[in-house]
Amino acid sequence: MGTDNRDNPDQRQGPLERALQLLDKINPPVEREYAIKTYRYLRLGMLAMVALLVISIGVEYLHPKVDCFRTSISGYYYTPVRPILVSSFIAVGLALVVIRGFSVLEDICLNVAGLLIPIVAIIPTTGVDPEKACWSVTPSLPKIEIEEDRWVLAPWVTGNIENNIEAMLYLGGLALLVALVMGAARLVRGAEDADASFVPQEWVGVVVTTAVFAGIWLFGLVMYLGFRGSFLSNAHGLSGLGFFGFLILAIVAHVRNRWESDSSDSNAQTLLKWYISIAAAMVVTGLVLLSPLDWTHKVLHLELVGLVLFSVYWVLQTVDNWSRAGSLDVGSSVTSTRAPESTK
Repeated sequence: MGTDNRDNPDQRQGPLERALQLLDKINPPVEREYAIKTYRYLRLGMLAMVALLVISIGVEYLHPKVDCFRTSISGYYYTPVRPILVSSFIAVGLALVVIRGFSVLEDICLNVAGLLIPIVAIIPTTGVDPEKACWSVTPSLPKIEIEEDRWVLAPWVTGNIENNIEAMLYLGGLALLVALVMGAARLVRGAEDADASFVPQEWVGVVVTTAVFAGIWLFGLVMYLGFRGSFLSNAHGLSGLGFFGFLILAIVAHVRNRWESDSSDSNAQTLLKWYISIAAAMVVTGLVLLSPLDWTHKVLHLELVGLVLFSVYWVLQTVDNWSRAGSLDVGSSVTSTRAPESTK
């Protein structure tokens, strides 16, 4: 059972409010404005990355040599779309990690989704048939006879994967070390300074998020070093399913938290209906994807549906949080009015 935040002004405050309270002590007029604008532009930047990917796929389709679509978005890894595909997925992943959710559960789900989506881009799908020429430039995809005569990754692709995954593992290990050092430093500082901010709920989120990240990092390290064949074959699909799964959980967590704090507001009720509908539609999309139903562009169609649903959710949440962030007058003290997620 969740706690009712409506009777507790401190718990009713959002992450951005708490951050702005701290900034008020440093440089009220300027720092608060920077925080709000940074938050807004970060959310808009995510939408721009999604639009950039869709436009790039459209440009590829309009090429004179192309008269069809690939069977999945990931299939465009083997086309000139690849740089934008990989970079946009990494950018979206970074933004999901950086943006902070209203609740511990929402924040954890956004973080995990942000960790998984770069893997979807870095490790491409193997379901690509070179004889179906849906690309402007034919890539090198040698056919290798393995059991069911399936197409496997070419050497240049595995070379890309090995370089990128090893770089992510190194960075992940460094990030874990930094997180542990910063966490220990804050605990020491909190013990020495009675006035230091300490929010138990936030610390639960930090500890759980770090533990989940460590688990994913360790699992990836073991699979990559000890079971590389299985890793290359399954990491793409499992990461994609996990990405959308945790996005759905993030939406559900946001709905739950918003209902506890703003259930009496008519505008909030309308948004909640939209959020619930989007989450339900994403669940149905996932079930259809896993079902035996099949058609030529099944994966591509369902990926696009999921992308559209996520974009609609992100637009609605951005518009909603934009106005609420703007209601916090720069330089004034923060009241109990809810504010959107903040950057970490």
